Amino acid sequence: MLSEWEAVQKRISCRSFEERFIEAEKLQKLKEYLKDTLTPREMTVIRLRYGLGGRKELPQREVAKKLKISRSYVSRIEKKALQTLRIFLDDKQGEMQ
Repeated sequence: MLSEWEAVQKRISCRSFEERFIEAEKLQKLKEYLKDTLTPREMTVIRLRYGLGGRKELPQREVAKKLKISRSYVSRIEKKALQTLRIFLDDKQGEMQ
């Protein structure tokens, strides 16, 4: 028979597993949306700038150097991709209300 403390710990660990599962599911949906919506170049800039996929975050200058484009072009690509992402998040927020 479980003690009261063990029962509480079991509920907490189950809840955190569920929360982690839901979070992973949301991240997967976001990745799919980004993949379907952003251009390959936009996706690359976002990955490099924000360290997605376990990468180190890079400043715009380093992203520009890596992609052999200007820093200002990286900035424009990043801005457009973030606007697209904001639209997606705003739509999702509206669906939840």
